[in-house]
Amino acid sequence: MAKIVTGGAFAIAIPDEDYATKETLEKLAEEAAASAEEASGAAEEATAAASEATGAAAEATGAAAEASGSAIGAGISALRQRHRLWGQQVLRVVPLPRLQMPSLLPRDASDSEKAAGKSATDAQKALNTLLTTPVTLTGDVQGSGLLSAPIPTAFKEKPCFAW
Repeated sequence: MAKIVTGGAFAIAIPDEDYATKETLEKLAEEAAASAEEASGAAEEATAAASEATGAAAEATGAAAEASGSAIGAGISALRQRHRLWGQQVLRVVPLPRLQMPSLLPRDASDSEKAAGKSATDAQKALNTLLTTPVTLTGDVQGSGLLSAPIPTAFKEKPCFAW
């Protein structure tokens, strides 16, 4: 193969310096395929990790709901006990109408219910934030997307993967 050099003279082109040989192109294609396969595996691992994180967040939400339920139960038990003690003390000191006491119980239980609902809502918001926060890959592997779906990626020419 010929080439024109400075001054307009002809010279012989040098393989893999002035042009790519078939062997070099095949080797580059094999390397690109291997890199793409490695990146695909890494993307699958990232997706699996995101799924695990989603599962852990769901478990945390469930645990928060259980804790809220336990707190409500404990609050109601404490209120019942306080109601019994209060009623006994009042009867010994000053007989007051017992109609005042039941009005405290629903308000306190309602407050506990609201706190439990807020805990569940906060947990759901945290999960939604995790799933809707954009992720950006930079460097030899580039891409962006959400953890709730596979992230489309593009690879730099001859990417380097360090493990």
